[in-house]
Parts: sequence; structure tokens; C-alpha cells
Amino acid sequence: MDPRLLRAARCGDFAGLEALLLGAAAAAAPNQVAIDVVVVHHHGAAAAPGQQAPEAAPVPHLLDAAATTPQGDSALHVVAASGDGEGFLRCARAIYRHAARLLDRPSASGGGGDTPLHRAARAGNAAMVGCLLDMARQEEEELAGGTGGSRVAEVLEKRNARQETALHDAVRLGDEQLVRHLMSVHPRLARVPAPGGGMSPLYLAVSLRHDRIAEALHQQGGDEVSYSGPAGQTALHAAVLRSAEMTEKILEWNKGLAGEADASGSTALHFAAASPENNPETDSSSLLRRCLRSPSSHGRRTPTQLLLEADPSLHFRPDGDGEYPIHVSAAAGNLRLVALLLDEHCCPECAGLRDARGRTFLHVAADRGRQEVVGFAADDKRAVAASILNAQDDDGNTALNLAVVAGDLGSFWCLLRNREVRLDLANNDGLTPVDLSRSTVPAGLYYKTVNLD
Repeated sequence: MDPRLLRAARCGDFAGLEALLLGAAAAAAPNQVAIDVVVVHHHGAAAAPGQQAPEAAPVPHLLDAAATTPQGDSALHVVAASGDGEGFLRCARAIYRHAARLLDRPSASGGGGDTPLHRAARAGNAAMVGCLLDMARQEEEELAGGTGGSRVAEVLEKRNARQETALHDAVRLGDEQLVRHLMSVHPRLARVPAPGGGMSPLYLAVSLRHDRIAEALHQQGGDEVSYSGPAGQTALHAAVLRSAEMTEKILEWNKGLAGEADASGSTALHFAAASPENNPETDSSSLLRRCLRSPSSHGRRTPTQLLLEADPSLHFRPDGDGEYPIHVSAAAGNLRLVALLLDEHCCPECAGLRDARGRTFLHVAADRGRQEVVGFAADDKRAVAASILNAQDDDGNTALNLAVVAGDLGSFWCLLRNREVRLDLANNDGLTPVDLSRSTVPAGLYYKTVNLD
């Protein structure tokens, strides 16, 4: 790109930019006439002087396909991203008059495939966004017959290399007014992409905690708004990691999302289970009482409770690795969810669920060193919890075996103080907890039993 043109576009210098474009157009005119003369002599036919003019004005070489920045941006990209004052708007109109094809031309690979509308929305240049849409609207009005789709919709639905529209950029910026403006022009824009096609504006709004924007998208987009997220996720997967309020709203809009799984087979409950609870309490009984209060201390249900109310069968849905929500919560140290699932009013049968390796949640907690979960299960006097204290996985290991191998002294003592825990169960290699403890002694250290009698 000519450095003079780049400077004028960056600064919104309409007079300088117009002078450059008019000068380039004037310089190109004689060349066009010379070509016409050669053609006339070649064919040996004379043409009337009035027929020598080209059908369309020549595009100044300053705006041809090669006139880009090192990032692959055209002059219209530069103007759209630089401002939306009157000077910038006049520059945009001037560039469009000379090269209308630049309106929705994507930048090269270095620019991420953005159109000028992407750049204007990303910069929050609302007036520039309106100017570009007016250009598209003008083209739409000039189309004879109107057999094609809406030109405005076509420009708005253009996606960059990340498969995002200009609406995504407005959402990411957190500009509610700009989002509402784009949606008012094209209400179907929030339906892009289709389910499984990538990250939707609604998913993005929820993940960034832009709750008002999420509500605006649903309000103006209607029931067909896209909930799609990356890797097969939905907006509900993002909501459960953000707030109970947004989780509740999304379930009100689309209750069926509770049972939808992502590419790894994880439902929103798996995501909620993977969020660890940082509880300062260590006494299992007091923590259990606090965890199982139906309404929270603030009178609001948790995302987990909302999900289970929407679909009570979620705790029996394994992910792609064969792990149930109770396994995921145990691995993350999410004692609140473990206690909730094991409550007699919820799903005490979850205690006996096995993953693909034949492990219960207690095996997982002992293996990951989640002492609070191990302690809770070991201190629980109910039969459903006691039934898994000596359960063996596919390798024959009990939770005590795994605690010994992991070298987790806290989990080891939690299990050992329960008199129901057996010390004589051998795994498939014939090793008991005592045998495993000997195998974990560091090399170079020795011990022996001394008879003092």
C-alpha cells in the first residue's frame, strides 16, 4: 500500500486521500485511451469518439488487489479500524466509490480473514459500522429484480478465519448498544453458527459474563438463537462455571440443553462437578449439613441443583472416559457435589457407580489425594458409603491401596481409622497395603524389626 494512502486512512484525512485517489484515476485515464486506440487499429474499424469511454471508471491503482498492508489489510480495513469521526466516514465513502468490492473483502491470512465490518465492530466504531451497512443497503437497493439474498445480511454474516461474525466482536467488546444495533438490522444473526459449527455470540457472552448482552441476544434473536460453543459445548456448559443466575436463565430458555454433551461426552453437570470447592471446614459432619441445605445460605440454588432439577438422570450419564459426575467431583475435590449426590433425597446409589477402570468415587479421591472427600466417605456411617470402603477396582486395588501408592498420609489415616477397612486384601499382583508400602520406600533407606524381649 502506498504510504501516503496508509497515512491518510489512518488519520482520517479525507482531503489528502481524495487527492491521491483522483490523481491516480486521472493518471490511469490516458492509458485506457491508448489501449482503445490500439484495439481500433488492430481490427481496422473506426469508432465514434463517444464510444471510446470505458463502461466503468477505472479503479485507481492505489486500491487494486495488491494495495494492502503487510498484514493483508485494504485501505477500507484501515479506515474502519481507525475511527468513526466525520473525516473517517468520508474516507470510507470515498474508498467505496472507487472500489466497492472492498466492502466485504476479507483480509489476507495475516489479518485473520476479517472484513472491514469486523474491524469497525472490534474497535467499537458504531458510526463506522452504520456507514458500512449503509453501503451494503445501497447495493441492495440497486440490485435489479432482487433475486439474490439480502446484501446487508450477506455482509453481516461474513465470517473470518475463526468463523466469527462482526457480532462476535461487538459481544467480545461488551458493547451492548452495538450488539442491539446489529441485531435490529439482522435479527437472525444470533443464529450463526448452526449447532456444532463453532462458538456462537450467546456462548461468548455467557463465557465473558456479559449477562445483559446474553439476554439481549435471546430477546432479539428469538427461540432459534444458537447456543453452540467450541468442541461441541453449549452455552449451558459455560454458564455453570460462571453463575447460578445465568444457568437458571439458560435452562428457562432451553431446558433440553441440560442433557446435551460436548465432544468428550461431558454434560454441563460434569463441568459443574469439575469446579473445586474451596471450603475451609474440615469437619465432615458440619460440612455435610451445610452442603445439603436445600436453598443456599443466600436463598438461591446452585448450578448443580438447577441441573439436577432440569434432568434428574444426569448423575447416571458417563462421559467419554466412562466417568460419572461423582467421579469428576471426587477428582476435583468438589465435596459439596459429592455430598449432594450421596444424600438420601438425591442419588445415594451413585456411591457404587464404577468408571471404565472399575473405580468408585472413593478410589478416585484416594488416587488424587482429595483428603476431604476420602474423610467424608470414611466417616459416613450409612451403609451405602460403607459398602465401597473395601471395593476393588479392575486391578484389584482398594482405596487404601491407592492412598498408599500415592503416598497420601492424610487419606491413608482417614481410611485406617475406620475399623471396617480391611488390610489383608491383595490386588491382582498379590500385594496388600503393607506390601505396597514397602515398595514405596525410597532406595537407600532400610528398616528392620527389633525384638526387645
